[in-house]
Amino acid sequence: MNPQRTALILLASALLCGCPAVAGDVGDLSGSTGGGASSSSDVDPSTTSSSSDSDFESSEETGSAPPNESCEDGGFGCCIDPDGDGVPIGEDVSPEFPDPAQGDMDSDGIGDAIDLCPMVPDPTGTNTADSDRDGLGNACDLCPEPVSEYTFGGAIPDFMLVRNLPTNVDSDGDGIGDACDNCPLVPNCYDFGPEQPFDGGPPPERDGVECQADSDDDGIGDACEGSAGPDHAAGPVGFDDVDDFDGDGLVNALDFCPRLPLAGPPAACTPETSEADCGPDTPCSPAGVCNHPDTDGDGIGNACDTCAYVPNPSQAMEGGAQDDDADGDGVGEVCELGADQGCGDRINPRRLAHHSVSSQGQCCTVELVADAAGDLFHSAGCSDPLVDKAGCIPLVAPDPSSPGSFIPVRTACDDPAACVTLPAAVATTPGVLIPPPGCDDALGQAGLTALENGETSQDSWLFSCQRPQLDVDFDGIGDACDLCPSSWDPSNEPFTDANGMLWPDDGAACNGAFLCD
Repeated sequence: MNPQRTALILLASALLCGCPAVAGDVGDLSGSTGGGASSSSDVDPSTTSSSSDSDFESSEETGSAPPNESCEDGGFGCCIDPDGDGVPIGEDVSPEFPDPAQGDMDSDGIGDAIDLCPMVPDPTGTNTADSDRDGLGNACDLCPEPVSEYTFGGAIPDFMLVRNLPTNVDSDGDGIGDACDNCPLVPNCYDFGPEQPFDGGPPPERDGVECQADSDDDGIGDACEGSAGPDHAAGPVGFDDVDDFDGDGLVNALDFCPRLPLAGPPAACTPETSEADCGPDTPCSPAGVCNHPDTDGDGIGNACDTCAYVPNPSQAMEGGAQDDDADGDGVGEVCELGADQGCGDRINPRRLAHHSVSSQGQCCTVELVADAAGDLFHSAGCSDPLVDKAGCIPLVAPDPSSPGSFIPVRTACDDPAACVTLPAAVATTPGVLIPPPGCDDALGQAGLTALENGETSQDSWLFSCQRPQLDVDFDGIGDACDLCPSSWDPSNEPFTDANGMLWPDDGAACNGAFLCD
């Protein structure tokens, strides 16, 4: 059968059964970090809690009961294609995320769209091993431990501390990521290094002897302690303001990412010609060297900023890291999806992906595309809605006045009875409707558009980059605390049943009249 016709039939079936094209809560099937209906109806709702850590597991594990189970198969079959991507749920490798391409580069049955390690197979099929909760699975994370494990005996300034940032940049090729390497430019892990770089597979064990030896436990590895650093270094390897720990030509006090070396030798500049010398959003330091790009101007480089596009300088101040990112998922609260709804303490890291073109660690892609009327479509499988909508999956919301019917989500909507408007916080997030900063130039050099910049299997996870936090319905509430992750509801309203009982862990937009039946 024609694939597009198949997709249309499945989409129509989903709509007829009472599930929107990108709706139908499937978090329970996968154990994803969203709220929603589960398969048991005999649990006392008073035993559930919307703020406990257990909410990050499936509803079956938390005991959250659905208030309305009317499907004969227990509630999970009336929508044969809950995410609307044209793939039946039993065959879908990314059942909670629209992914018509069904990419699975490591063939482990977990789709690339949701795989914590898209290039490293997970034989357990659980896709849950992520000790530091940064969105990179342990099997491919070069800094896999929680930041509390990178303890040091010496006094280190707060702005120099290891932070929970998902980056696999490894400048010296020794298998330890720069963000947690005690000698970022000097190999000190077994025999890995520039001549024999670590290039994939499970990261090496940092045993403190053959890997990351640090006899005085001061946070500086024996292999580089006391070193003057490379020829272009601005100071010796150390943590003082006038040292240059990462040896990139910027002293620590001026370095916008003091643990992450610049790519290549430092570029000379003058403040008067900073943009011409260094590029957009890249200031010239007082030492006459181009600093790291800093889009939001908060003095913290994009590559090490928990909110690269919203100022949050407190993350580098004394005691500020915990307040900035209470859940330790690498996303600061000021830019956390649904922070005003209390999502700041819910683990929802940015997603890992692998694309040919990226900029400053961000994938040069978009999640949504719009047509001339402002109607929105998922970018996956959609070449250009301005020319041809074939294969494009529309973004829709439940019609509040008519359960079972749906209205389009648009860039702007003047008639709330006929459509809804994409939240401004979502629309302005780089990587949703517009590529991240620096991508226009990067894509231009590659001769690609954001829609053409597909995933790549080249060089394993070394091409890893970040996409926005998971928000399948794009209502501005991250899936980690969205009561209906796949059903549009920016208010995240909990469900109250016909008897007046409140179900705090179940959303109104995917239960009651809006539940599949």
